Amino acid sequence: MIQNYLKVASRNIIKRKMLPASAQGVMASFGAGNKVFTEKLAYVDGDFFKMFSFKLLLGNPEKLFQNKSDLVLTPAIARKYFDDEDTIGKTVQIDNEGEKSFTASAK
Repeated sequence: MIQNYLKVASRNIIKRKMLPASAQGVMASFGAGNKVFTEKLAYVDGDFFKMFSFKLLLGNPEKLFQNKSDLVLTPAIARKYFDDEDTIGKTVQIDNEGEKSFTASAK
């Protein structure tokens, strides 16, 4: 499958049409406490944030995705599930994937 990716300095993808469906975005149910919503997910690795200029609002860019259960979320999604609480370390349940932990917030 890696041969389907356009390689430019890392394993990150820069042409959307070359991405497998899981990287383009898939719909999944998120649950945190009594809040359950359907969200669109994109699967990337830590190099994604080195290649593209997403600003991290919270979290350490050097420690992104050290665990397979790590997530990065937007401020809007953070507020949706956790109101104004600090979300670093908070967890959500995603479909059948189990619990995932938020390690950063990106804009």
